[in-house]
Amino acid sequence: MKFNLLVGTSQINSLRAKSFGSCSADGLRHLGELLAKAGIQGDILDLPNGSRNPGMASPFSINSGFALNPDELNLNQIPELNPSNPVFEPLKALSRNYNQCFRGQRSLSYQLKRTLWPWILEGCFQVFSAHRGGARAEQYRTFVTEADFWLKDYALFMAAKEAGLGEAALKTMEVPVVREAFELKEADRIGYHRYVQFLCFEQRLALLKDLRALGIGLIVNLPFGVDFYSPDALFHPEAFDLSKQVGCSPEPEHGYPEQAWGMPVYKERSAGLERYLKARMGWLARLSDGIFIDHLVGWCGQYVLDKGVVPSPGQQSGSFLTQDPAEREANILWYLDLVLSQGLRILGEVAGDQARVQATQQGVLQRIEAGAPIHLMRVPRWEREGKQMLALKDYPAQSLLMVETHDTSTLLQYLINQKGRHKEFVSQWDLLEFCRQVLGLPVFLPQVPLSLEQLTDEFCREILARLALGSPAQEFVMTLPSLLSWLSPAHRNPSKTNNINVLPGTSGEVGNEEGNWSFFSPPIELLEEPELQATLRSLGQRRFKPFEPLVTLEVQKPLEVLFGDPTGREILQLSEGQWELYRGPERTRPGLRELVIANLGEDTVQGFLRLDRVLDLGNFGGHAFCDLNQKAVVYLNRNGDLKQNGLFFRLAPHQIHHFLVWPAMA
Repeated sequence: MKFNLLVGTSQINSLRAKSFGSCSADGLRHLGELLAKAGIQGDILDLPNGSRNPGMASPFSINSGFALNPDELNLNQIPELNPSNPVFEPLKALSRNYNQCFRGQRSLSYQLKRTLWPWILEGCFQVFSAHRGGARAEQYRTFVTEADFWLKDYALFMAAKEAGLGEAALKTMEVPVVREAFELKEADRIGYHRYVQFLCFEQRLALLKDLRALGIGLIVNLPFGVDFYSPDALFHPEAFDLSKQVGCSPEPEHGYPEQAWGMPVYKERSAGLERYLKARMGWLARLSDGIFIDHLVGWCGQYVLDKGVVPSPGQQSGSFLTQDPAEREANILWYLDLVLSQGLRILGEVAGDQARVQATQQGVLQRIEAGAPIHLMRVPRWEREGKQMLALKDYPAQSLLMVETHDTSTLLQYLINQKGRHKEFVSQWDLLEFCRQVLGLPVFLPQVPLSLEQLTDEFCREILARLALGSPAQEFVMTLPSLLSWLSPAHRNPSKTNNINVLPGTSGEVGNEEGNWSFFSPPIELLEEPELQATLRSLGQRRFKPFEPLVTLEVQKPLEVLFGDPTGREILQLSEGQWELYRGPERTRPGLRELVIANLGEDTVQGFLRLDRVLDLGNFGGHAFCDLNQKAVVYLNRNGDLKQNGLFFRLAPHQIHHFLVWPAMA
């Protein structure tokens, strides 16, 4: 059972790995070291690290399915950047001054980095070009040969962009003589872009080796496609339909409107797409241990809109390529088999319209039964069995329990029903069911959403423990900023700086008004603090400790009664406006049960509560009732009296009584 973290690499707040406004891939190494120090052997889910348009913050707007993002290069690991390089000393001074000025900055900034990087990397390329012999030159030639499927097109595409050529001019490169003439003219620039990808490749391989040595896996969070204006789309017409764009159908049950993603549509199950995807997955297999597939349901049949269409509220513009259940299942099996054939583990998100979800699940279950390494994502706030939220103990073992995704509200934001300055975006009834059925909290409707003032350190640790340990799911995932917001009181707030993507379906441009993909996580150095590291260690061991959800007993309104078995969890009580652990000796009594009685009305109520449905009252003994609201005073009641009359209660308006109950001699 693994404890995994989802991160946006550029957004990791690592003091040693931040450079000029965003984080290098060394942030992944730093995070891996901290996880290993806490005894965790899990995976880091790295959001797409592909090369992308400089104007885009969103990693889902990549311009190559193969090339890596130079923004994430670690300058300290470039052999050509040494004291003999003329940019070395000025760069050190710039870096030192920048870090002093913006050390506490939580907003990413790409302007300086994307201004400096070409200058820095060009200088490194010139040094490299002047020393073409030796082992390093041989490593470069091997890389160019092995990456030939995509590198020749990518380097040409980047050089053409620099030369100001548009899509139409690039299409003329399909004529061999035109392409050869351009490659000859721009040989230096093409060589430069090959060199930059060589740097990215060797650093990524070194990172992967280091993480594996620590017992940490690296999972690439794979986007659905690439930009229209990309070497993949322009040079692989056999795989892409450039007249349509991929999108997402409306999902009102998840709060998602219709979305248009501005990426070309794949030619489903075509021979050309098969060749392209095998090359792409094979390359990813060299750089990672597996892939996380966002919107896996898209592979059983894409949702498409015309190119350039922007969805309008209340009007559906797109449609599915197929609605045939058999064809959808065949599509998803084709895709799964293709990925698995390259030796990759698959983690998949299956949220979406019910028909495609069902087809995807059927296909995936076939492969899981055959032993395939596939885990399907289950988000507790969405997961239902019939009309009821699924209890954590009932999750299938081969599933991926994902507390939140890259673009949902964090768990903390969800529980207090606030994201940034915006409140009340979740149904109060859904929150109530989540607290009782999933988290096992003894709460009533007037007590949700929770408030920040109620959340003590011990409450936060207990909630994390229930989520991480209360399910048999083999894979457990939280986002890095969400985890840190629970562990660190200084960052325990609803700020949207704790989101990876703030608002799904909106702009991914750098500096967009929503702040999408634009914030650093809280500092990961927090995980070096002994108390936080101890909590992380206890979570990361993930020994299954099932617990039962609280059930509602049928009683007459305005009375409401919760009853449950606290085995497998601590006792949480709301005391003087804060959630605390009850540490009294009664919590270890054999046969312990939890009983909470609330008067939700405006008048005092009294009467007798029948408990023979939930307590064994058939012997001559009795039951002890420890009243947590009255300094843990204990009352003894004979079973005969309880069976004949019930438990007497008298509650003032809005009064709640919290009892621990166990068998005792009366």
